[in-house]
Amino acid sequence: MIVLKISHKLFLSFGILLLLMICTSIAALYGLNLLFKEAEDTIHDIPMHTAFLEIESTTSKGHLYYEEMEMGVPGRTIEDVYVYWDEGIEFCNLLLDGGEWKGVRYPQVVDTMLRHQVDVVKEALSGLMEKGLERHENPGAIGGETYTAFKDAYGQVLAECEKAKAYALQRSGASLSTMETTFARSGTAVIVASFLLCSVGLLMSLYISRLLVKPINEVAELMDNANLNSLFHTDRKDEIGLLMKAFDKFVTSIRETLMEVSSAAVSVDQAGREILSGATMMSQHTKKQNIQTSAVSESSEEMAKSIQDSAQHLIQTKDMTSEAHQHASIGAHDMDETVDRMHALIDKVLKASQEIRELSDESVRIGKVATIIGDVTKQIRLVSLNASIEATKAGEMGKGFAVVAEEISGIAVVGVVVGSGHLPAEPDNFILTDEHVQVAVAVDVAG
Repeated sequence: MIVLKISHKLFLSFGILLLLMICTSIAALYGLNLLFKEAEDTIHDIPMHTAFLEIESTTSKGHLYYEEMEMGVPGRTIEDVYVYWDEGIEFCNLLLDGGEWKGVRYPQVVDTMLRHQVDVVKEALSGLMEKGLERHENPGAIGGETYTAFKDAYGQVLAECEKAKAYALQRSGASLSTMETTFARSGTAVIVASFLLCSVGLLMSLYISRLLVKPINEVAELMDNANLNSLFHTDRKDEIGLLMKAFDKFVTSIRETLMEVSSAAVSVDQAGREILSGATMMSQHTKKQNIQTSAVSESSEEMAKSIQDSAQHLIQTKDMTSEAHQHASIGAHDMDETVDRMHALIDKVLKASQEIRELSDESVRIGKVATIIGDVTKQIRLVSLNASIEATKAGEMGKGFAVVAEEISGIAVVGVVVGSGHLPAEPDNFILTDEHVQVAVAVDVAG
């Protein structure tokens, strides 16, 4: 099955409309052509009646001159008579071939019946000239054979002219009636074609409206609902289908992004809990080490002082023992061992002092770790700020971002407190509740 795009459908629709307009124009031009042809025939037939009147008039003038000539009127000759009758014959020839007569343009007679009538009038004129010549050469009394033949020939010319005039009038009337009928048919055809064209244009407008407006309204209505769980799932292959599929892909991408943000928020909350727990334990150990270090330092100072006093007393005792060596050699030997033990004890005290200094270095490193925790806390606060900005941009759909930003901001506050080394009086009350883990509700809120 061929699936046309909207642009192709529009081109096809406008092509059909243009084709109908062209067909309507051709039909109108054809009707006008017929109308013009009928009008031309009518215009050609109207002068024919006048032409036969002219022939009849010329014949009558020639007949009048002939009768005057026969009655002996001076200046009337047979040549003058023939001038008029020859004009009639020449006029008939002009009608058959077409031409101009006395400033009037006469078209060529194309109607078979009318041409036959012109030929009959022409033959009647020729017969009249023959009968007139016979009468002139053989004059006789009124009622004679030549007179009667001439009179009959003249009557035949007039009768044929009357027949030709009647036929010309009949043809003119028929042409006029045909022209009126053609005009009425052309007008009806134009009206029907215009109505058909308007109907097709209206149907095309409705089709285009259904083709474009309805899918766009569906897209707008679905977007107004602001529900990330609503998709089109369309099978359309045109531009509207591509738009719907792109919208489905966009909504799916947003939904997946919100799910990832929710998962990241849970991970951040868990990491915050672990950081808080580790920082609390580290703070407690640091306090204990500080107390123990202070106690050991004081004890070491006292022990060192006592050892110095004991060493001085031992030296004095050694001197005294040396003096009494001779009296107590065994006691001197024991005293030497005691002195050796005292020296070993001094070494242990010095070793303890070295360990105390190492503990002091560890305390310095713990302070650096606390500083790093503070920096991490600042980064968490920046993440919270960015999430708040994205929530503001997203509007109604960014409620999930707003919840994430609030929870990350709470974690950042905890990090600041831990990094500064000032823990709350009641650490147990400072642990995050289970509500912080439920930031995944952002998806439902955004939906």
